[in-house]
Amino acid sequence: EKKYTPEERNDIRKRGLIALGMPLIILIGITGGFVTPTEAAAVAVLYALIVGLFIFKNLTWKMVVESLNAAAKTTANLFIITSLSAVFAWAIGVEQIPQQLTAFMLSISGNKYVILMIINVVFLIVGMWMETSAAILLFVPILAPIVTSMGVHPVHFAVIVIVNLTVGLITPPVGVVLYAVANVGKEKFENVVKATMPFILMGFALVILLTFIPDLCLILPRLMGFLD
Repeated sequence: EKKYTPEERNDIRKRGLIALGMPLIILIGITGGFVTPTEAAAVAVLYALIVGLFIFKNLTWKMVVESLNAAAKTTANLFIITSLSAVFAWAIGVEQIPQQLTAFMLSISGNKYVILMIINVVFLIVGMWMETSAAILLFVPILAPIVTSMGVHPVHFAVIVIVNLTVGLITPPVGVVLYAVANVGKEKFENVVKATMPFILMGFALVILLTFIPDLCLILPRLMGFLD
């Protein structure tokens, strides 16, 4: 019910416009092709640092040091998990698991949807344990020729792979992102899993829909003229 003076309103507008600079940097930077998402995050953090210290003056150097310390601890935890996933990827490559898996799938069925459902399960499990880039490099070059020869569009397959690996990142009992969120939020891992479960179930449903309705993946690229 407070009534603001014209000076207060102008100050609120000015501070609001300055704060909106951060999402603009991120969105325009990424969609315009000026920066990668990682670079956009770094630029946005720098912008927030400058605004907080010198314009809004609601940040202190002590708070900055504490933030850097917390970020270092979080990064260290993630590096341990990522390094172990790299070891896991190496072991899978040495044992030729992708090739054996491919032979096993083809021995089960020649139906593309059956194969895609098996691939869904594989990538969900792999996504729990392995770093996304490593999983793509290990499995996609082997599986892609098989599914495309069965009539699956490469873009359809690519979307399925990425969505599966992303859902795997938040799927217990491993789910690398779950541990990161629990660490950042200072929350118990079990509580994070419980709160995330509805989204995990929606992720599973999305994977099934994308598998059996290819147009969900292909309609936008076709409308924009990227695909025939």
